Parts: sequence; C-alpha cells; structure tokens
Amino acid sequence: MMSLHLQEISAQVEPEAVAVLIRDGASWYQPSTMLAVPGNIRLLTISPYSLQLNTIENVWNYL
Repeated sequence: MMSLHLQEISAQVEPEAVAVLIRDGASWYQPSTMLAVPGNIRLLTISPYSLQLNTIENVWNYL
C-alpha cells in the first residue's frame, strides 16, 4: 500500500527534482528495505519520540 502511495507521489515530482518525505518512527511502518521507493523520493525517518519534530502532534492541543 505504501509503495503505491510513493509511486503516486513520484509521478507528481518535477523532472530532476527529489521529494523528501518525513515520517515518524512508528513501529507499524514498513522498513525502507521492504518498500519500492522510486528514485526521485527520499524517506527521512525521525525518532518516534521526537514530538518537537513531528508537527502533527501539536494538533492534539486543539482537540
């Protein structure tokens, strides 16, 4: 499923450009070695306990 999502993103990236996707280190993510990552995408995994780097965590303050 994630590989398909990466293919869709890859198709939207301009030629000669690279997309960097940031994901937290949640244990349910597939390891990068198991994904079909297109050549114009780089995966950047942050620590699962780096709340200050994971901006979506701020949403909980408003819910």
